[in-house]
Amino acid sequence: MILQVCVITPDGIFRDETSEELVMRTRTGQVGILTGHAPIVSALEIGIMLSRIQNNWSATGIMGGFALVQKDQVKIIVNEAISSKSEDQSVVADELAKSKRRLEAAETMREVREAKASLKRSQVRYQIASSDEALSRAYNRCSTPLLQNFSPIFGN
Repeated sequence: MILQVCVITPDGIFRDETSEELVMRTRTGQVGILTGHAPIVSALEIGIMLSRIQNNWSATGIMGGFALVQKDQVKIIVNEAISSKSEDQSVVADELAKSKRRLEAAETMREVREAKASLKRSQVRYQIASSDEALSRAYNRCSTPLLQNFSPIFGN
């Protein structure tokens, strides 16, 4: 079975694709979505959403929003979404450094909150720009085969 995943931004549909597995960062922690998942609505944090088809993982930067999972359809409504193809690594590295300096210079609580949010966005952009391939390799090493190690427990 396959999930139908649609990522929607204020500018329109960013991504409309199928996936076998999704991993997203929600306000209460990471959540993995497989076919047959219970219906949920969840607030999303700034972070990376991973999507898997066969053994290939792809990463999308999500800048906050909401996810609705229902009947193997996942609708993700976000403020902004980015892919590795849209990010220049040197520009993103400069942005990350500026965000760190902004946080260090923050004086008021409001400035600190805004600087932390800016730093989170910059970190996601940097991770996405650094390498979709590196994320894919990392998740391929620790994906589903983990459950095979627990076959006596799960009775597989």
